[in-house]
Amino acid sequence: MPTNPYGLDDNSHTVISNVIPALIRPFHEAKIRKLPLVTISGIRKGKESVAFVDNMTDACVFVRNGGVGNY
Repeated sequence: MPTNPYGLDDNSHTVISNVIPALIRPFHEAKIRKLPLVTISGIRKGKESVAFVDNMTDACVFVRNGGVGNY
């Protein structure tokens, strides 16, 4: 199963976003509104695998270079 990539300009839409932005947004909004509680809900089942897009890029370059590099 492919990993869910996320990055700095990721979609944080409340319904159609990736996993990480979907989790970050309610915490950010709660902080701004000074709310004492955050509720997270969803319909996903099972485990999610996530990777920061910059780390994925570094890994691709590392593999392309035959496993040689300054990593």
